[in-house]
Amino acid sequence: MTALLRPGARPSALAAAVRSLPATLAYLLAALALLQTLPPGFFQSLHSGWLAFGAIGMARYLWLLTNQIRAAIYLNGVFPRLRRTERAHPTPYPQRLFVVVPSYKEDTAITERCVAALAREISLLPSWVCVVFSVSGHNEIDLIHRLMRRHGRRERLDLVFMQQAHGKRVALGQALRTVSRRYHDVYHWHEQAHSDLVVLMDGDTEVTPGVFRRTLGFFKTLPDLGALTTDEMGHMVTPEAARSAIGPWFDLKFAKRHRMMSSHALAGRVLTLTGRFSIFRADPILQPAFIRRIEHDVLNHWLFGRVRFLMGDDKSTWYDLLCQGWRMLYVPDVSVNCLEGRGGNFVRTSSQLMFRWYGNMARNNGRALGLGLQRMPPFIWLSLLDQRISMWTSLLGPVTALVGTYHYGSHILVAYMAWVVMTRTLFLWVLVPDGFVVRLLHLPLQLYDQWIGSLLKIGASFFIDRQHWAKAGHAQRQAGAQGWSLRTVLAWYRLVLAALLFLFFSLLLTGVLQTPRSWHFVH
Repeated sequence: MTALLRPGARPSALAAAVRSLPATLAYLLAALALLQTLPPGFFQSLHSGWLAFGAIGMARYLWLLTNQIRAAIYLNGVFPRLRRTERAHPTPYPQRLFVVVPSYKEDTAITERCVAALAREISLLPSWVCVVFSVSGHNEIDLIHRLMRRHGRRERLDLVFMQQAHGKRVALGQALRTVSRRYHDVYHWHEQAHSDLVVLMDGDTEVTPGVFRRTLGFFKTLPDLGALTTDEMGHMVTPEAARSAIGPWFDLKFAKRHRMMSSHALAGRVLTLTGRFSIFRADPILQPAFIRRIEHDVLNHWLFGRVRFLMGDDKSTWYDLLCQGWRMLYVPDVSVNCLEGRGGNFVRTSSQLMFRWYGNMARNNGRALGLGLQRMPPFIWLSLLDQRISMWTSLLGPVTALVGTYHYGSHILVAYMAWVVMTRTLFLWVLVPDGFVVRLLHLPLQLYDQWIGSLLKIGASFFIDRQHWAKAGHAQRQAGAQGWSLRTVLAWYRLVLAALLFLFFSLLLTGVLQTPRSWHFVH
């Protein structure tokens, strides 16, 4: 039934299962081959500390299972009811729709797909539409003008261009102020202005057919809805990107995102309102305080002082609506295409993206947790807390396996790798009912995403002042304290101390370190 909620490029659940069998059989045969190399009685001979390791692993798998159950309830029960109510509404469209598209020196092929799809979709709407493009210069303006005329012909369209020169955040602030002036214009004011909507989408996003028709009505049927976001699919638009591992990596990340967003949406909130494509109720996001937060969001940190968010505008919009108590919705049966032209070195590209994403997460996590259980559903608060815990528990397995191998022999590593192959294959199959096809490359990509991603999360958490974003020759960078300043020394001290404590705990689990006899109770 879940597969019915995800139409488009993904295959059906049955087709995905059939196409996933070859890679799955290869994984399982590899795991069996590894287990055959273990000596008889191997598991009985393990140190009792490994039981504690197993208990921690079981806690993580129970958390994963909880998310999967919640996602299934949302996809198969809660959301279909929301969809039926939305379809029954007689007037689902707002009177006015504002669309803000920051697009800075995108590849021409990406811009053509983005603007053509957007023009076609807004031409089908009965609403008055204002589209604000924030671009780099006249070349982009001319291209977008031609594409809008070619693919979308309508009278009730206000097209505005603004030049972007100081980064995406400033561009978004300027664009939202332009929208605000039109929103409050006495000549355009109407009684249902509180139902007007604002779309924030990136210039490398391609909307799919029906994206507005199947989303706008939720704001009519859910009066407390502040924003919604949709499913995403990755599309490689250049030969270089198509040849790299970026495509399969994005497929895996978006498939996992779909499940986690569904789980979170059951609580009436999500953990991010992605900048790729999200729709907002106009009134809260056109408030001066909201616009100022997007334009100049800062974090006051006890060590690094006042840290400005260079990127992560989607975290700022999410945090502001979370503070105001607005409901957030994930629409799983509508998707947008994330157009990707980056290729080349996979490790360099993916690590840069992850450090940017996880840095934004780390800067936002503490203040969101600080709101407490009174400002959000308990499950969302626990999910935020899990962001801090999971980056360490994800590394517990490989670290203890390596420590155990050094002390006890290579059979520990062999047993752990067999366990990894079996459990990660099972996790990949959790995604198959959604149309995800398991391929040979996905298991190593999953381990890379989990282990390298955890290292990057830890680094971003201890150095939250370090930010870097680059595109088309334009870069924004905040490298943090230069040289060996006191702040840098303290940051490295905290990181090394945390790593040593983590290693100490791993040594205890594996039995390499024994507690002193005086610590034991005497019976």
